[in-house]
Amino acid sequence: MHFSISAKKLYIKLRNLFAKFIKSFRDNLSRPYFLANSNAIGVFCAMLPIVGQTYLCFLLWLVMRKFKATQFSLPLSVAWTFLTIPIFMPFILFGYYKLGCGIISYNSMSFREFLHRAEKIIKTSTDWEYAIKNGLKFALDDIGIPLILGASICILTATLAAYFTTLLILRKIRAPKEKKATEN
Repeated sequence: MHFSISAKKLYIKLRNLFAKFIKSFRDNLSRPYFLANSNAIGVFCAMLPIVGQTYLCFLLWLVMRKFKATQFSLPLSVAWTFLTIPIFMPFILFGYYKLGCGIISYNSMSFREFLHRAEKIIKTSTDWEYAIKNGLKFALDDIGIPLILGASICILTATLAAYFTTLLILRKIRAPKEKKATEN
């Protein structure tokens, strides 16, 4: 019985959060570039191979809100950052790495070896300084160039796709409304 009450409260909270998200989108339908910027910034932050994409999104919002052409919806952008939850990060990073290796014809390691080496760094580290030093060595020396190249290509492609897809969808949504307005 207790579980169903908690589930109901969770459902209500999620429903209200989703309603705010949709309201933010609906309120700005008349501003297609604003929504396109929101989606593009959110996808850009989500695809970055770092921890703390939500904070980066907030910092970008603080800087870009001062300029009319670069303003965007913070709630919409932050929602996009939840695409890359931490459990998927090893797969995303490995995907970037493999793409980069394929482009520069670099002999790549297998996913199992990739995870084994990352796990070894975490398990053998006795303090944070050692873990960070070995983590950076692995990231920069072993997988650095292919990872950065693959990530750059994926991030650029996904960001541009989010921006232009949003503009296209909004034009299709607005076209029937504008046609009705001109007929009346």
